Amino acid sequence: MVSVFEVVLQITFWNPFILFSIGVPAALLNAIIFIGIKTFRRSSSTYYIVGQSLSDVSVLLILLLQIVPSTPSSVSSIACKLMLFFLQVTVSIAVSFLCLSAFDRWACTSQSARIRQLSSIRVARRVFPIPFILWSLVNIPFLVYCDLVPPTFACWFTNDLFMRIGTLFFVSNSHCSSSSDCSYTVWIVDIS
Repeated sequence: MVSVFEVVLQITFWNPFILFSIGVPAALLNAIIFIGIKTFRRSSSTYYIVGQSLSDVSVLLILLLQIVPSTPSSVSSIACKLMLFFLQVTVSIAVSFLCLSAFDRWACTSQSARIRQLSSIRVARRVFPIPFILWSLVNIPFLVYCDLVPPTFACWFTNDLFMRIGTLFFVSNSHCSSSSDCSYTVWIVDIS
């Protein structure tokens, strides 16, 4: 007889693969549709939707890499730093594009003509690179203050102050001892 614990372990193990196999094709189709259809290309929201779709694909790829046991993030210091950095950057970029898309839809329906001017392809082209630049700069401390921490050599923070601040927003599965017991957790630390 199968226990509930075994079922939960199986779901925990296979869930990321299922999300990856559904999420990546969906995000890529989303980007292809918005780029391919001429009507959508004339909308300023297309820039933000395509940017979010590509960021979502990147997030799913990084999460899948973290789950695979042969990934060198727990072996190489550079891989550890880059994995955490790119995970933080891509998640932040995806959320930024979601917010920009919502702002664009709000601006195009505004009663004010000045606000409606913010919903244009010209503005979208200028705003599009800002999330990439902003979040790459904001997340540089992950490259500096994250490394393999002994005795378990888990990829985690090396600076106490950055750990107290960084864990407020950090989504991680670095507490996994093997791929079968991984679950994603939002770590929240009271810094008072």
